[in-house]
Amino acid sequence: MTSVNVQTITPLVATELLSTAAYEHERRLRAEWVKYLAEEMRRGSFKQDTVIETVKRGDNGKMVLVDGYHRLNAVIQSGLPCRFVMLASEVKDANEIA
Repeated sequence: MTSVNVQTITPLVATELLSTAAYEHERRLRAEWVKYLAEEMRRGSFKQDTVIETVKRGDNGKMVLVDGYHRLNAVIQSGLPCRFVMLASEVKDANEIA
């Protein structure tokens, strides 16, 4: 099952998502890219409604962030809320995430 909704993500919500749904195999944070995205957000040039994707593991119920790591960090760095399309899917286990 997949659900889709539009949500305004504040820096607090971004922090919570990053701390509770971190993906253990996430690529290294690129600080320059986060800085660029945060500057775009501050200028009002960041494209609203990009997709943040999470999956819920059926084997343990854990929610995992699979797309949006840099954008959520940019929300925190910018200090501004940003609107995203939140896509949430369900998978059987970690193998389906990979």
